[in-house]
Amino acid sequence: MNIQLGFEELASNREETVRQTGLNIITDNHTLNTVNFISIITVSLIVIGIALYSATSISRPVRRITERVQRIAESDLSDDALNRSIER
Repeated sequence: MNIQLGFEELASNREETVRQTGLNIITDNHTLNTVNFISIITVSLIVIGIALYSATSISRPVRRITERVQRIAESDLSDDALNRSIER
């Protein structure tokens, strides 16, 4: 009977170890999901910022050229209308 009690205690200890390991895995998974979510949001915001900056950098000169061409089409050939885009 002494051996049986030893095996039952060993089985009980092993069962507790397995249960605790399972809980640790679940906790680690929640932590990992939170870190991944925060990382994805951070990277997304950075990418959006870079995209907006790039779009503005590209569209600003195109807008200036369009304005100059419209002035020229309206017969405004003054030096100010033509040289201002070169200065910037």
